[in-house]
Amino acid sequence: SNLNDARSFSGGTDYMYASAATPDGKVILAGGQDSTLRIWNLTNGQSLAIFEAPKPPVEEEKAEKK
Repeated sequence: SNLNDARSFSGGTDYMYASAATPDGKVILAGGQDSTLRIWNLTNGQSLAIFEAPKPPVEEEKAEKK
């Protein structure tokens, strides 16, 4: 591995917790604090996919009758 080959990937809105590369070294997956899993092509830095964790349902507030 060569530190001169380091690459920066943009698009996440917070810290990345974990990452893993495919055995062929062409794709990286990264999971972040922003509840996303992002997949990038390591050859050209292109974003391939973004998966977002489901958000909890919003409960409707009941209006008080006066």
